Amino acid sequence: MTPYQLFHEGMLALSKASKIGFRIDEDYCKNKIKELDNKVEEIIEELNQTEFIQKWQSIEGNKFNMDSTSQLSNYLYNHLKLTPPKKTSTGKGSTDSQSLEKLGIPELKQMVEIKKIKKIRDTYLKNYLNESVNGVLHPNYNLNNVVSYRGSCNSPNLTNVSKNNEFAHEVVRSGIFPRIGHQIMEVDYVSLEVIIGCCLHKDKNMIHYLQDPKSDMHSDISKEIYLMDIDKTNPIHSKLRFYSKGGFTFAQNYGSYYVNCAEDLARDLELPKGTWKKSDGMMINDNKTICEHYISKGIKNYKDFENHIRTVEEHYWNKRFYTYGKWRDSEWEEYKRNGYMVSPLGFKYQGIMTKKLVINYKTQGTAFHVLLWCLIRLTNIFEEKGFDSKIIGNIHDSIVFDINPDELDEIKPIIRQVMTKDVKNEFDWIILDLDIDADISGVDRSWYEMEGMEI
Repeated sequence: MTPYQLFHEGMLALSKASKIGFRIDEDYCKNKIKELDNKVEEIIEELNQTEFIQKWQSIEGNKFNMDSTSQLSNYLYNHLKLTPPKKTSTGKGSTDSQSLEKLGIPELKQMVEIKKIKKIRDTYLKNYLNESVNGVLHPNYNLNNVVSYRGSCNSPNLTNVSKNNEFAHEVVRSGIFPRIGHQIMEVDYVSLEVIIGCCLHKDKNMIHYLQDPKSDMHSDISKEIYLMDIDKTNPIHSKLRFYSKGGFTFAQNYGSYYVNCAEDLARDLELPKGTWKKSDGMMINDNKTICEHYISKGIKNYKDFENHIRTVEEHYWNKRFYTYGKWRDSEWEEYKRNGYMVSPLGFKYQGIMTKKLVINYKTQGTAFHVLLWCLIRLTNIFEEKGFDSKIIGNIHDSIVFDINPDELDEIKPIIRQVMTKDVKNEFDWIILDLDIDADISGVDRSWYEMEGMEI
């Protein structure tokens, strides 16, 4: 299948999904908007009584605006003389949510909460009501808006409600439903981008981690970062593993380098800049901080820590995943030589790109194209068999279905066959097994009320 054929047939399949759409409970959305309005007003009323806000207001006078980031930055870093957790590209103290929460001031945490509530209210609920047609959302699915050739969604965008924000996830998806008498089912590939990456670079060590259920790459790398054995049953160790997974392993794979990784890990571990005291950093057991632990290992300050992460990075690419590292270098050299690179499906990536983008675009785009092929194939099969069940969307690495319960048992093996077997037969460069997970709602239950299901 050529790139044109994939996108042409993909657009037809996605337009059919858009036509079916997602049913929305408009009354729920309207009531929830009022509830969020009241919550914002309550927090603002509490804030206005605090010395923190009153002092800020006295500085700005009639120009006081709680929504002004420039005023807030001026107040925090010029008047209160606080040290910015990070700086913007222009060198000013950052006032993003992460920085405000890091400062540990209760009033700032309340302001961050207001921002989150307003985003849920305006970006999602109000926008959904604006886009609703007779109680149904018909999002636009696009195949030509992203440089990596991944898909996108707008009017409304259903892809940007993070499951990591449980409150937003619950509020937003609790108002979205299947057709009456049906169920919503979401089928998601397991580690699709990582698997596609392995099919491209063929690093044996990374493939081993993927195929051997007894191995644990993230624990092994955490052990190297923290200089301690990692026990996933220990809640603190589990948190440390989570930090290294996002702050180092995923970051490295997507093109970050040790300086960025050290900064992100330091933020999560509460490591101060400069020389450390034993009392600094997060607690790793009842009587020891992470800094005390590092000091005992000879890492006594932030610069030592940064150098340590640099050593971990060098081992990561030069020994642990040597073949993967060499593939990244060869891809970069090919791009510099030709001015473009070509994916296994024939998509050409060209233009001015960094090494990070050269690696990411090819892997991310190809992973999406594998999913898109499956979506096309399943759409055709559903039509051929005359199913009442329909595909209604694509969210990241998953396909969303509106399922007639009477057809579910017949549909499940078809989905598994297409997404794990047929796609490998179509693309012979996929050298690793693919796997899928599924979640499904009850009949007439919301998109939020999902439970895991064998498929």
